[in-house]
Amino acid sequence: ITMTGRGKLESEAQAFSYVYREVEGDFVITAKLNSYTTAKSTNQSQAGILMTPDFAATGSNMLHALSGKGSSAFYYSHRLTAGKSTRGNQSSAATEGDNVYLKLVRSADEYQASYSLDGGVTYSAIKKGTFSGSLPSKMYIGLMVNSGDNSATATAVFSDVKVNGVSMTFS
Repeated sequence: ITMTGRGKLESEAQAFSYVYREVEGDFVITAKLNSYTTAKSTNQSQAGILMTPDFAATGSNMLHALSGKGSSAFYYSHRLTAGKSTRGNQSSAATEGDNVYLKLVRSADEYQASYSLDGGVTYSAIKKGTFSGSLPSKMYIGLMVNSGDNSATATAVFSDVKVNGVSMTFS
């Protein structure tokens, strides 16, 4: 799956490309990130796996969790309470390779974001968070890419996307 996107996830004027599926209940989604190129060297430029209860919500009202890669490191991002700021952080510098996998887990109102450099055998930099209030049973999960800048684009290539161990496609 090749995706091109522009804009920022965190801003009030957010813009990003997102392919998704609706799922119900707890889940584990993994995806191989084959490549990611961006012109913007910032943590606001990201490609990864995104979950949200409402993808139509914008800015500070968009609850979400993201396991992704920024321009130079692996990255997680979340907004656990509507109306609050997005929180995120980079892990240590990314080591490029052919076996980069991202993982996002939902368990009730909690999430875990992590990445793997060995083809999904072991996952590192696990970030956990709990959403305030109860999440709905149905969530949107999928792949996203943005560039950190509305005037530039970024491109990500994903493959081997699985939800609860079952291959997933997007149409």
